[in-house]
Amino acid sequence: MHRSTFYYHFKNVDSILESIKDTQMDLLKRLFDSTGGRNVDFSKFIPEFQELFAENERYLVPLVIEYGDRDFSIRYRTCLEDMMFEHLKISFDRHDDRTAGVLAIVISGMVDMFLLSLATHTVTLEDSNILSHGMINVGLRTVLRENFGIHIGFTTMLP
Repeated sequence: MHRSTFYYHFKNVDSILESIKDTQMDLLKRLFDSTGGRNVDFSKFIPEFQELFAENERYLVPLVIEYGDRDFSIRYRTCLEDMMFEHLKISFDRHDDRTAGVLAIVISGMVDMFLLSLATHTVTLEDSNILSHGMINVGLRTVLRENFGIHIGFTTMLP
């Protein structure tokens, strides 16, 4: 690419990175919309997110997994966490700092597991989904309800 062509499309080198980040967020948001939005269908979302991640791994691993851009990583993960919160149909007896902290830890841990399984290629996203399902339904649901007054309304994440 000629220098003049580059500057025709981009103001400077930093604007390339901003363009990549904007594109990645747009792709994630479009995926949410195409798989049910707030009522995401995980049987569609999981394989499509896996494909999206694989196609964009060269950007997502350094930006989101390796925290190459802390602000972008937080924004991307927050988008995933918000979607997860909606899907889990969470309600709680009281809304206080303790409840909010517990929910943040649980949901961020699940999102982290999904992202790491994609980035490391050691566990499939489907297996991560099975693990999440097991953690929530086998033990975490009772602990959250009895100790924190948090109720999980979903029944399954499995496709």
